[in-house]
Amino acid sequence: MTAIILMIGLALTLGLVVFTIKMGKLIFAAPIIAANMQKGQTIKLEAGKYGLWGETKAYKLNRLLLENPILLNARSEKIPMRYSLSGTTSVSWSSVGRRLLYTFSVSSGEFTFDIEDKPYLKLPIPHPDTVGGVYYFIRKKASIWCYTGFSLGMFGSISSLIATVVLSAIFS
Repeated sequence: MTAIILMIGLALTLGLVVFTIKMGKLIFAAPIIAANMQKGQTIKLEAGKYGLWGETKAYKLNRLLLENPILLNARSEKIPMRYSLSGTTSVSWSSVGRRLLYTFSVSSGEFTFDIEDKPYLKLPIPHPDTVGGVYYFIRKKASIWCYTGFSLGMFGSISSLIATVVLSAIFS
């Protein structure tokens, strides 16, 4: 009985881990539309939903403590952007951190990337010489179903592994 529980449980856990990795790839490897954006740079975007990301050294103070990235339309009006509540953050093996800062929707047109002297994060502001730079880029926004699948996959794989261990212990 224990062998059957282990085989089924581990197969289910492995399947859920693979599913979670695929959903994560759809979120964290979405196509980059504009990379290495600098203040004053003009970007042409098609109609759609996008995410404004920041990349910097992980676990270090960075420019997001001092500045706030924005997009301006052709009339120099700020594009309304929503703060990312999902907390989408990744850290690579090389200690590079990427964070989804804002999501926004636009119709086709040209937009200007700018920086406000207003902090993205509401923390005490350090001295400007002590913080690292941030590399900004725009990605196509992943569907809510990708985020839902990623969350459910994480929860399901952990739950499946715990249930497999508990049931194996009970029936052994």
